[in-house]
Amino acid sequence: MIGERSADAACQHIYSLVEKSGFNQFVENRFNEMFLSESPLSKAILARAKNIDPVGGTALFASMAGWDAGLMATRLGRFTKPMLIIQSMYFDALGKRRPIDETSESSWLRFVSSVAPAARIELVKESGHFPHIEQPEKIAYLLRDFVSEISTLRS
Repeated sequence: MIGERSADAACQHIYSLVEKSGFNQFVENRFNEMFLSESPLSKAILARAKNIDPVGGTALFASMAGWDAGLMATRLGRFTKPMLIIQSMYFDALGKRRPIDETSESSWLRFVSSVAPAARIELVKESGHFPHIEQPEKIAYLLRDFVSEISTLRS
């Protein structure tokens, strides 16, 4: 999770997971956790992810994990404009992705609140990792409302 290991350790963790299970199994494990149920779209997204070159794909996933672990805090902490954070999933105590609700303990949201206390945080329940795909109307509403809110700040 963010802030729990160094960027190098996070990158190495991804490489070790891929080495242990193989790239396609790693991708399948990651992406299957991101959807609450299987659908034609989830299958298409998984197939596309598995089609990535394994060497480049492993480097990409490792780089994203390293950025999350090593650079997220400094980047978010410097952000001075209004910010909308939308979260639909969290990692439980065993490191599994779960749909979020008001009772969920989210290290990510605690982290965001500590480095960007003015950020507006919205939870999207009953959604996987891709709420903009699974609940586009809800996300559009949140974005319109946020833009409306910050537009009044400029007036």
